[in-house]
Amino acid sequence: MGNILLILTLLLLYVSFFLLLFSYFSIFSCCCRGVRKIILNALKTFKGIGILVSHDRELLDSLSQSTVILKNGDALAYKTSFSNAMDEYRKNIEFLEKTQIKHNIELKKLKKSIQLQQEKVSQSKKRFSKKSLDQNDSDSKNKINLAKLTGKDKNDGQVITKLQSKQKQLLAKTIKTDKTYKLGIEFNSLKSKNIFPIIIENNILKLSETKKLSYQILSINEYDKIGIIGENGSGKSSFINHMLSTKDLKDEYLYIPQEITEEESKKLFDGINSLGNDIKGEIYTIIRKLSSDPIKLQDSFIPSPGEIRKLMIAKGLLQSPSLIILDEPTNHMDLDSIISLELALKEYNGTMIIISHDKTFLDAVITHIWEFRKEDEDLYRIKN
Repeated sequence: MGNILLILTLLLLYVSFFLLLFSYFSIFSCCCRGVRKIILNALKTFKGIGILVSHDRELLDSLSQSTVILKNGDALAYKTSFSNAMDEYRKNIEFLEKTQIKHNIELKKLKKSIQLQQEKVSQSKKRFSKKSLDQNDSDSKNKINLAKLTGKDKNDGQVITKLQSKQKQLLAKTIKTDKTYKLGIEFNSLKSKNIFPIIIENNILKLSETKKLSYQILSINEYDKIGIIGENGSGKSSFINHMLSTKDLKDEYLYIPQEITEEESKKLFDGINSLGNDIKGEIYTIIRKLSSDPIKLQDSFIPSPGEIRKLMIAKGLLQSPSLIILDEPTNHMDLDSIISLELALKEYNGTMIIISHDKTFLDAVITHIWEFRKEDEDLYRIKN
């Protein structure tokens, strides 16, 4: 934290600048693509110095020339764009981890060598002891005295000292890195009940007293990865709710809504904590792979909205759904969590429908786009 404060203090003292501040919960992350483009273009024309605090990779890569990555209270500075900085950061972590593995192997060998040498010293002390000798055995006594005189009894002890000194030097070079876990989720085989294809007949869906959403016949096929985009209020969530209420999808789908009430969050959290240890362990294993700490999560009264979303995803994935529907899944999540979820969904071999404004996230996990376009003041259409 001290490094962060120092950097900000120096900037305030020596540089006169206009501060642009965005965060993942800011208005930018909730804007549709058209509005985002307008804001982005406006920011590109800004001639002063800007600081962007964001989890939006598209925004960061479009604007950043230098990057500061905050990890465990440290501020890591890179003179490059965000994605390049992350690549450098990961390579550095990999290098440090490999170096630490080599250190650990060498420390293990040293520990064994010290142990063997100590045993040798112990045996030498017994050999140099005169207690067991006969008082008249002058030859043996002379040999022991000669060994001590020439320093042979000290050699083994000096070897131990040198080994321990080397061990101390290696321990001083021990590299502190975060404990890392394999990301991605191993999905169980999906047991489809032949819900595909899901045919959605052409319809005009009423969104409000004046606004409507019109669409021709739509088809969701097995293994489709569909991303839904469009401005706020274009009927994306309403369309999903309409589909779920009119189609018999049995228990073959997992749906994570955009908004989750505090009451729903508490009910979910209490329900998970009341499960058997085996199932609960599986859920928290997935949670760890989504970049959260299960211990801290279990100790919380009610988890944050981002953590609740992860719990819903983890619990739902254990049912091996054939269809996953996520409405703005990256809302309330930090960047590590977003990337972890992205990696997990890449490995999912079922069907997905994802509503999101996060272009980078969608590009990584989907293969089809359904765009909810505004045709006039009160009419939206789905273009696929």
